[in-house]
Amino acid sequence: MLNQKEMMIISNLRKDARMSLTSMSRSTHIPVSTIYENMKHFEDDVIKRYTCLVDFSKLGYSVRVNVMLRVDRQCRDAAAEYLAKAACVNSLYKINSGFDFMLEAVFRDMRELDDFIELVEERFRVKSKEVHFVIDDLKKEEFGAEPDLVRLFCG
Repeated sequence: MLNQKEMMIISNLRKDARMSLTSMSRSTHIPVSTIYENMKHFEDDVIKRYTCLVDFSKLGYSVRVNVMLRVDRQCRDAAAEYLAKAACVNSLYKINSGFDFMLEAVFRDMRELDDFIELVEERFRVKSKEVHFVIDDLKKEEFGAEPDLVRLFCG
């Protein structure tokens, strides 16, 4: 379990991973050296990677979907490998509740989506699927980014 200072550092990174150590030090009142040492420690375990959130529609990908799939048992490993490598798949999860996988994928248009779904259905003997179109992001990647949550985690 992380202490309050460590949670404050994580919270600030969740809000803005590009924030300078000096700025973070000013806002948290934690010395820069402590922040640096904690971040190095976190990179071995807590922090999976630094990334950015992209507005895919501004890059020409206007179709975004969440797809849940249940595939034939013999095809699960091959399906997982294929989906993990597919360029259109942004996120992939192994799930339960009657499905094997949930994925978020982006496409330029409906034709690309249809072609992808058709290929997956044929190749991996899909038993059931649900396709949900993402209309708008209301909240994304914000858990732990608010200082109030530090109090929840650290009592």
